Amino acid sequence: MVYQWLTLAGTLISLALALVAWRARPKPGATPLVVLMVAMGL
Repeated sequence: MVYQWLTLAGTLISLALALVAWRARPKPGATPLVVLMVAMGL
């Protein structure tokens, strides 16, 4: 069960970072990278 909680926490953190990066998005080219990072995190 601990592993599931760690996975859930990692997923939430990844989504939170993706949301922050998406809102800050300094340039269009960064979006695919964020999506890739989230996909790797999930």
